[in-house]
Amino acid sequence: MTVEILDENMAELNNQINNLNRLLIKYDLTPNQVKVYLYLSKIGIKTASEISKSLRIPRTETYHLLSTLQQKGIILSVYSKPTKFNAIGINESISILISNEKKRISELESGKVSIIKLWEGIPKDAINKEKSNNGRFQIM
Repeated sequence: MTVEILDENMAELNNQINNLNRLLIKYDLTPNQVKVYLYLSKIGIKTASEISKSLRIPRTETYHLLSTLQQKGIILSVYSKPTKFNAIGINESISILISNEKKRISELESGKVSIIKLWEGIPKDAINKEKSNNGRFQIM
């Protein structure tokens, strides 16, 4: 292979990764969550420290990302010392993310009536009304 072919292959690979990132962000994932998910999907079981070093993400942020991805249901922890993490397959992950979005939309729709009732219960002048401090002493 020549250098030109390698450069073309790398450019195509980077293009595919960028397209995948954009698509997964539409499923309510942050760019760093996508990085962590894709990394674990391709590399396999890793510790938070290994993920942090490989992706150059601070370790504290990595733990937060892993926790959020676990809550979303697309990352699993493997109980060991230290704890290791693994990603669920892309097909199942997309289904889970779609289900999560449907649930969120359903919750928004069901809360619409109560939001409107709360809004209508607030008097028009209550929003901009400043509290008066007349007759009060301020202690420092």
